[in-house]
Amino acid sequence: MDYGKLKVPRSAAFESIMRTYELHGRTMSMRKFYDQHVKLLDPNIKLAAWQQFMARFHKDTNTRRDLIIKKVQDGELTELKLEEKTMKGILSIANITIDDIINNPALLESIPLKERVSWLFRAMKSRDSRANTVLKKSAEDRKATMFEDLIKGAQYGEIINDETKVLDQPKEVIFSSESVKEEENA
Repeated sequence: MDYGKLKVPRSAAFESIMRTYELHGRTMSMRKFYDQHVKLLDPNIKLAAWQQFMARFHKDTNTRRDLIIKKVQDGELTELKLEEKTMKGILSIANITIDDIINNPALLESIPLKERVSWLFRAMKSRDSRANTVLKKSAEDRKATMFEDLIKGAQYGEIINDETKVLDQPKEVIFSSESVKEEENA
């Protein structure tokens, strides 16, 4: 974000202030957060500078949120696209990390064996989960296709009555209160 000449983002404690704000600041008044956190982390930031920064911060945050909502409403951004973009980003980060570890084996030694083995089992579990999902989807697709074919056949007269077994329906038995009384007397 570009905050121009605002003093708060140029503070040496800016990252610490914003981490604290993300944890606690959203539930506090601006003044209370300033008194309890900002002033302690950087006494050079005055209340007016903090208020000015927060006004700009919230305006930018609301603008980004409105842009995302507009994209969702316009159909540019779907859950599937978000998931795909996120997965690509995560996989890119993982690939870079793996390359770093391969190029510098000392990094791998710094990670406990137990953690490395847990990576293996989590990867295997994830792979198996994806495979099971694909198998279940294939089975559901087959069932749906069979059902659709059956419905089309029945709809257009392609199924002959002899091909389907129709069970004789049991005859409806109606009891009257008089017949029940007769049986009780017998």
